[in-house]
Amino acid sequence: MFLPAKGQSKYKLKIHKWVALSRANVFSVMVAQQAVVHTEIMYELMQLIRSQEMDHYLPGVVFDKTWLNLYQDHRAVTKAVAFVYELDGIWPYKTSDVQKELGDSRMVSNWTKNQPEQFAALIKEEFSPVQLMKFVRLGIRLNHRNYKLQLKQFAKIAQGDMGKADDESFDERLKSSPGLHFYLRVALPCMCVYQKFPLTVFRMAKRECLQKNSMQNYVWLENLIRLDPYMAGADFVRDWVNIPGGLTTIERRKKIAEWSIDGLDTGQKLTRRKVKYWFGGYIWAVAQRFGKVLIPKPVEYGPEGPMTAGEILELFDAWAQDASPLRGKECLHLRDEDLADLQEKSWRSAIRPYRNQWDHILSGGGGWNSG
Repeated sequence: MFLPAKGQSKYKLKIHKWVALSRANVFSVMVAQQAVVHTEIMYELMQLIRSQEMDHYLPGVVFDKTWLNLYQDHRAVTKAVAFVYELDGIWPYKTSDVQKELGDSRMVSNWTKNQPEQFAALIKEEFSPVQLMKFVRLGIRLNHRNYKLQLKQFAKIAQGDMGKADDESFDERLKSSPGLHFYLRVALPCMCVYQKFPLTVFRMAKRECLQKNSMQNYVWLENLIRLDPYMAGADFVRDWVNIPGGLTTIERRKKIAEWSIDGLDTGQKLTRRKVKYWFGGYIWAVAQRFGKVLIPKPVEYGPEGPMTAGEILELFDAWAQDASPLRGKECLHLRDEDLADLQEKSWRSAIRPYRNQWDHILSGGGGWNSG
């Protein structure tokens, strides 16, 4: 982790200078900045919550129907944690109706992609050139205001100042939201480490337990219990412990206990690098689907869309420089320490599976509920 920067103007932030080179729209640029800035914070939160040190006041810390339902009800989790920028603060965990917002955005995105001529004709019919320019200018002013507020928050974070109010607000939300708790303890680690949705891992583990093959390897059952020890209380897991053949009941109980205690081991470890892969894929998917400049005239983009994988990697490096205590030439070529050995090609290959995950979610494919 980099040490806090000192006394830096928000307009001198490298992530602000990065924006000048982007051809994506303001929404996707702001989402990209939020994701990169919060990557380290999210990693630390996941590690803290998975350490069980906070279990005494977190909701849903026992296996019950509510916890089990979170594996299937992706909408409840999405609503709790959606990365939707709000004017009131930097934390992207508050939204009134994120499903409607995503649905509306998908509709426009799909329309412009599948019927660009029809979309252009509607814009031309509904708005005169003068009205359209007024609309664009108003949007630019509003986005500029929001962007400045966001940049001001990032400057504070770069200096190590999260703000007591933000911390307390997030703590209260975490204490009262099983969806947010599940996201940080199970869903996000699952997608980062296994590159699968939680329900997919759940179903694969259950399928293994129901098969009566005593010689079978229970890879996904192990993965599920390492990911979420609470699932040791599921009926199919308890049934598996007691089925005849192969391992004895005592041996199976020992395995469940070992997996629960060890958690995500060194072979499938939750690392900062994997979390940054996941966020990189998220940024890429959002930019591809929602990042195009459509008015007053659509911008033509290359095969990687409005934001390339290389540009996303440069954003991580830019934030590493902003969060570093070094200044001037000392940090001119500084790179994110978790990604410093990667070049654009290897980075693109690493984040592509995570982008595919997010493409599935953002396209309305159902997220992990489609398992």
